[in-house]
Amino acid sequence: MRLASLLLLIALFVGTCFAEKAEIITREGDVMEVEITQYNPVGIKYMLRKAEHSLPYSDIYMIYTKSQGNRYVNSDGQLISGEATKASTSYDVVYLVNGGEKSVVVKSMLPTEIVFELTPDDKKALESAAKQMQKGKVARDERVMAAAEHADDDKVFLRDHVFMIIHKGGVTEIITPLPPVGSDAQAVQSQTTPKEEVEPILELKYHRVEKGQTLDTISEMYDVTPADIIEWNDLPQSTKASAQLPIGTQLIIYVVVQ
Repeated sequence: MRLASLLLLIALFVGTCFAEKAEIITREGDVMEVEITQYNPVGIKYMLRKAEHSLPYSDIYMIYTKSQGNRYVNSDGQLISGEATKASTSYDVVYLVNGGEKSVVVKSMLPTEIVFELTPDDKKALESAAKQMQKGKVARDERVMAAAEHADDDKVFLRDHVFMIIHKGGVTEIITPLPPVGSDAQAVQSQTTPKEEVEPILELKYHRVEKGQTLDTISEMYDVTPADIIEWNDLPQSTKASAQLPIGTQLIIYVVVQ
């Protein structure tokens, strides 16, 4: 009897250890604060209001956890890595159709596009990075210099590239409903909307190296190359992409957001 009780306590303790607090955004635009108890090949199980629920990946747009940052569900129904940190709710947060998010200040909503400006924090970060490059403290990057010069200029998102906006204050607005998982979203867009050239939006991120991380694993998180990270941070060219980096190293990462 004592052994059975002990095994039950151990099972409950292990189950609690694997629970992970998360924010989930569904493909319908619902935002939920939950506790994920299990990941499986087709979806997740989570606790909400003391009841367990299941949700397939095909119904999920994004999962945010403190340990893994943002992860998005691609058109094949698979989880892919995204931003390492959650966007600031002090500003409007734009979520893109193909995954990705950005905190901005929305200025106007036009029939075919959304006009915005960078947040004050983004402007300061870009200006700081540009000054560091001018002083020769990090490798010079013309894209960063150009972005800093135009930090106060208006930027544009095409409406059909934007899935949803959570406005400052919490109001959620669906801009472009997501196609079902498994459909060719890009083909649908190319048939319905003329292709327009849009100047890439550059976003500056700071990454603190954690235990076991390499240039390879970090570059995959941000969709850049190990060579980019070496250049941006003035690392030795002999640095191997598979070698573990010193824990706590602060890296500068430049991500292009369409």
